[in-house]
Amino acid sequence: MSEEIQLAPDDGPSPKRIAKPAEPPLSAEQARKLLDEAEARERAEAAHIEHEEGSLDGKGPEAPLVPPDLTQWRVVAGVGGALTLAAMIVAFVRAPYAALVEALVAGYSVALHAGLALAALYFQSRLEQRPMGNWREALARFFCALGAFALLLRIGWIGGATESTRWWSLAIGALIGGAAFFGLVMLLLRWPARRVAMVAGIQLLIVVALTVHHWLRDMVEQAATP
Repeated sequence: MSEEIQLAPDDGPSPKRIAKPAEPPLSAEQARKLLDEAEARERAEAAHIEHEEGSLDGKGPEAPLVPPDLTQWRVVAGVGGALTLAAMIVAFVRAPYAALVEALVAGYSVALHAGLALAALYFQSRLEQRPMGNWREALARFFCALGAFALLLRIGWIGGATESTRWWSLAIGALIGGAAFFGLVMLLLRWPARRVAMVAGIQLLIVVALTVHHWLRDMVEQAATP
C-alpha cells in the first residue's frame, strides 16, 4: 500500500527580489585617497608596535611614565616628611659641631634633590617621547625615597668619634641609602631598573652641572679680587 505525501499548498507566487542598485565605481582620486589612508594606518600601527618593543616597560607612546592609577601622593609625601624629619634629628644628634646647621642641611638637601629628580623625570619623558604624567605623584615618591636615603646616610653604621670612622660610616650609609632609594623608586613608581638608573643619571648630571657652575663662579670672583 503506497503512502501519499501531502504537499503544503502554495501560498502564492514568491515575492520578486528587488535588485540593489549597483554602486557607482570609485574614481581614481577616491581610490588613491583610500589607499593613502590604508597606508597611513599601517605605518601608524607599525610605528606603535616598534615603540612598544623599544620602550623600557613595553607600553605605547601614549602611556605616561607615572602610572595614572597612582593617587596617594599626600600619604606618600607624609611618609617622606616623617623620614626627612627623622634624618634631620639623626643629623642633629650625630653632628660633631653646628648641629642645627647639619639638621637644616639634611632637610634642605632632600627637598632640593626631590625637585632635581622631578626635572630629571621631565628630561626622561622627552627622551622616551612619552608624557610625564602626574608630577605630584612623582614628586611625592621621589621625596619619600630621598627621605629614606638621607636617614640611612646619617645613621652611625660604625661607632667612634674620629674623622676616619665618620667617613666610613657615611660611605656605608651612602651605599645602603642609594640601594634603598633605587628600590623604593622602582616600587613606588613601578618602573624597570633601567629607567630608574637613567633618571638618577640625569639627576646626577644636573647636580654636577650646578656644582661646576658654583666652582667657576668662585674662580672668577677670586681672579677678580685684587
